Amino acid sequence: MECEHHMNQNESEILSPNYPNKYTKNYRCVWYITVADNKYIALKVNTFHTELKHDLVSVYDGHTEADGQLLATYSGIAEDYDYTGVPRNGMTKFRSVISSGNKLLVKFRTDYVIESTGFNITYESIDQGCGLTLNATRKEIVSPGYPSEYIFALVCVWNISVPSDMMVMITFADFQTEYNFDYLRIHDGFDRNSSFVTYTGDNIPPQIIFVSNEIHIMFNSDHNKPRRGFNLTYHAFKKPGQNKEIYEAFTDNQDVTEYSARPLAYISIALNAMCAYFNTLTSIHLALSPIGKMSEVLVVNMRNL
Repeated sequence: MECEHHMNQNESEILSPNYPNKYTKNYRCVWYITVADNKYIALKVNTFHTELKHDLVSVYDGHTEADGQLLATYSGIAEDYDYTGVPRNGMTKFRSVISSGNKLLVKFRTDYVIESTGFNITYESIDQGCGLTLNATRKEIVSPGYPSEYIFALVCVWNISVPSDMMVMITFADFQTEYNFDYLRIHDGFDRNSSFVTYTGDNIPPQIIFVSNEIHIMFNSDHNKPRRGFNLTYHAFKKPGQNKEIYEAFTDNQDVTEYSARPLAYISIALNAMCAYFNTLTSIHLALSPIGKMSEVLVVNMRNL
């Protein structure tokens, strides 16, 4: 190993050897980043120019390549990526990454053919992490950096898993993202093909209830115009009942303002019991599970219940 750095500052730069001049051929360098316990590391690329697909920067969650998850691999020229982070040359997006703990490993390796000017990467210690699996029955989730601007060029994921006899309600206290470019997507289950709702812009979303006990939340930001982000709380609670109701039986008696459900779709809770529990809500999003189909979303107006 030609160079090895141990970095313990709350924020700092990671520069390729000789930056901004050309780095050395056939070279290896590593950076071990550690911040305080109960903190997380946000890492972003500022400038980047290496030989595409041959001179690489790899970022791992933790301090070991074998045990840590590979969070990102960077190669090529940052200017070859459009403002949303979509690569024009087929390589990995220049996304920011956030650790799931207080350690990151950054590795740089070059081959023996072409040198370039290298990179300027910065990191900072932050209070909120992402890429987390959450098992608590109640917890607040905020965008990284909240209530300050979130980090640009970021994909952040939270997986909520509670006992199978519970369902999940999500309530938003704040929401502000760049409309149509930065968004929050919530899946009814861990399968990315499951039904989902997407929120973007400045309007605070309504409360949403999922019958599933597993929820996948993804926040995606582009390279432009970061905003304040979001603050939400999820609350898991026992399913009010296990009686199966045909949704048409209760939509006849309720003020349904918008819905997407197939005829004779079954819902796994009794609506009357649910209404008694949620009689203070003005509206909910209710995830349905039609027979033999993927879940769909029903929006029910609760004002007249």
